[in-house]
Formats: sequence, C-alpha cells, structure tokens
Amino acid sequence: MRRHSGFSAEDVADVAGVDRTNASRDLNLLAQEGKIERIAGRPVLFVVKTPSTEPLRVSGGNGKWHTNWPASQQAILSPADGLRYRENQSQASLPLQVTQEPGKPPAVVASVHGRAVVTSFETLIGSGEGLKVAVQQAKAAMLYPPRGLHTLLCGPSGVGKTTFARLMHSFALELYALPADAPFVSFNCADYAGNPQLLMAHLFGVVRGAYTGADRDREGLVEQAHRGILFLDEVHRLPPEGQEMLFYLMDREHFRRLGDVKERQSSLLLLAATTENPDSALLPTFHRRIPMTITLPGLHERTMMERYELLRAFFTTECSGIGANIHVAPQVLCALLLYECSGNIGQLRTDVQLACARAY
Repeated sequence: MRRHSGFSAEDVADVAGVDRTNASRDLNLLAQEGKIERIAGRPVLFVVKTPSTEPLRVSGGNGKWHTNWPASQQAILSPADGLRYRENQSQASLPLQVTQEPGKPPAVVASVHGRAVVTSFETLIGSGEGLKVAVQQAKAAMLYPPRGLHTLLCGPSGVGKTTFARLMHSFALELYALPADAPFVSFNCADYAGNPQLLMAHLFGVVRGAYTGADRDREGLVEQAHRGILFLDEVHRLPPEGQEMLFYLMDREHFRRLGDVKERQSSLLLLAATTENPDSALLPTFHRRIPMTITLPGLHERTMMERYELLRAFFTTECSGIGANIHVAPQVLCALLLYECSGNIGQLRTDVQLACARAY
C-alpha cells in the first residue's frame, strides 16, 4: 500500500466549485504555511499534516486494518467513495480507525466506541494552541482568592462560550476552588428579552402579588446559584435595571426579590457571555464590576489541526448517536476543512450532522 495518498487540487476544485488554478494556488499557500503537506508527484497531492514522526505501519486481517498512530493523529490513507455508513463492529476501539471492505482500498472511519465528551481544560480541543491564552485567563479567574473573579466571555455566535463556561466550573471543582456541591446555573437572557419583568422575576425571584400572575413566592436563579456559578448567556439582552441589580449583587452579595423589601444573601461567581461589544452593549457601571474579560476566537482563527480534531470529535459523536461507523472520503474531509464556516464551531457541528443525515 502507498505510504501517502490524499487530495489533489482537482478534487478541491470539484467539491468547492472553484477554478482548478485557484484551488492549486490556495493549497500551495496552505502548504507554505505548514498547515497541510505537499506530496510531489503526478498529480501533486496534499494531506493534513499529522504530528507523528513514526513510520506508518498497517496490519490487517478479516477485512479490518489498524494503524500504529494514536487516535488523535489518524489521517486519511486513501480515497473512498463519498460519505457512507458501515454496520457496527464490536472489535472497534479507536475513535478513528482504518477498515477495508473486500475489493476496496482502506478508508478512515469514526468508531461508535469512541467518545468526544469534553470534561476538563486538558481535553478541550485547542487548549494548547488557539485557546491557550483564553484557558490561562480562565484558570486565573477561577483560582484567584478568595472566590475567583467575575468573568465576561466575548466572541461571535458559535465559538463555544457555553461549553467554555462549563469547563471553568469543572476546573474550579477539580482544584477545590469551589465546594464539591457548587451548582452551575445557566440561563440565556434572550429567552425572556421581550418581557423584562418576567426576565427579572426569573433571575431574582418574586413574591406573591408583585405583579399580575404572581400567585406565589418563587426563588430565582440567583438564589439557586448560591455558593456556585451563575452563567448568563447573551447578557447584553438584560435590561439596564437588571444590570444594576446584578452589580449590586456582585458588590454586596445581597439582592431583593421582585416586590420584596427584604434583602437576601447569595454568594456566587458570575460568568456572562455576549456576542456584542461590551463597551457599547453593557452599562459602564456593570462592565466595570467584571474584572476578567476573555475573548474566544472564531473558527477562522483556529489552526487546521484544531479544525480536524473538531471534525473528528463531531463524527465520533454522530457514530455514538446512530450506532454505526462512518466512512469519510478525502474530498468530504477536505471540503469540511477548507470551506468558510461563518457560524463557527456551532455551524460546523450542524453541517457534519446534516452530511451524516443525508448519507444515512
């Protein structure tokens, strides 16, 4: 079997619907930047670079092939026809493995037995590359005495702000910066943006008779997050009076339910996220109360290897969902690696799911 195989400029041109000359120019530029590897020959081929320096050893038997590379370093070995499914094999163990059907060349597949669950910063894709600075800031915010720093997460839609906030909570638990039973309470302020009164009641709670329909006392998310983390997504959708109540809470650790004169205590760490410019979207008094601001990069700012690892994780997730292995042809992988994904990681995940659904 050949040591190298991959995709050509013609493959990219066919998939992307662009001129072959433009495809060749862009691929050579990526090769010069070290993002892909150029293999001389006729035709010239390109492959996604892998960090492994060991020679590839392939062993096969009973129609199945496995490489000696770790699962995180698997790469396309040879072309396959489109995106298709293969019935589950109990012997499969790698998140990406190479299998072979009689009369056909080996193809990379994602295994149903693999896992793509992010549980800590160490397993977050890009934690040592595109997200390195953000992770360092997050760790500092969680560990700063006595109870951490309130933090604002900024970045366009789809970059993973909610996942990042959950990892901050997990990290704090792992290093005992928070009590073992510290809650993580998440809320999207856009859900009630059209009804500010209901939004405030949901956050801070309400006493009976505070407004029409308030027929009983009810605690809010601020009380539920006591001794833990309150994560507010789309925080710029919070009305000015809500932002004022939040910075009073951050200053004094006290708040009032809607319609109540009694102050209640809640000691929490606030994590907020926004897609907007915080200087213009938030009250200056509220923004100043948040000492740490972390900006998460868009997908176009991440490395090619990070994008490959994201794709690998998403295909593995789909494997688990459908209970089958997925064959990904080189031209499909190439298209997913190179197309402009304006919706960032969220859109990439959706596009992978849609591709799998069409092939199912």
